[in-house]
Amino acid sequence: MPQYGVTINAGLNDTKSCCKWLGPSNSLEIGSLGRNWVRLGGAVGATALIMGIVGKFKMDKVLEGKSEKEQQELIRLWDNAKKLHLIHGVAIMGLPLVRKPCLTGGLWLSGLMLTSGGLYCRCLTGQEKVGKVFPIGGALLICGWLSTML
Repeated sequence: MPQYGVTINAGLNDTKSCCKWLGPSNSLEIGSLGRNWVRLGGAVGATALIMGIVGKFKMDKVLEGKSEKEQQELIRLWDNAKKLHLIHGVAIMGLPLVRKPCLTGGLWLSGLMLTSGGLYCRCLTGQEKVGKVFPIGGALLICGWLSTML
C-alpha cells in the first residue's frame, strides 16, 4: 500500500526548508542540480517580464507608420512570445520532478531561444526571414514536453 505525502527537501538537513505535498509517492530529494533548474526557471521568468516591459516602450516606435493590420499582427506576435517565454520559465522550475531534466531543459531552452527569441526579433526588427526558425523552435518545445514522459 503506497504511503501518501511527499516531502521535498532542498538538500538541507533542517526541516524549515522542506515542503509537504500530498500524493502517493516516496520522499524526493532535490539536489544541487535541481536547485539550479529552479534558479534558471526564475531567471527565464524574470527575462519574460523584462521583455514585456521592453515591448511596452519599444513597440510604439516599431508600430509607427505601419498599417492597422500590421500593428495588430506585431502586437499579437509579441504577446505570444511573452506567453511562451513565461509559461516555459515556470515549467523549467519543475524540471527537478522529471526523470531526464537535462534533456527536457535543453529542449525547452533551445525551443525558447528559437521561438520566443525569433518572435521578439521579428517584432523589433521587422525582418520576416526570422520566421523560418519558428517551426524548429516549436518542434523543440513539443519534444521537450514529450520528454517529460520518459
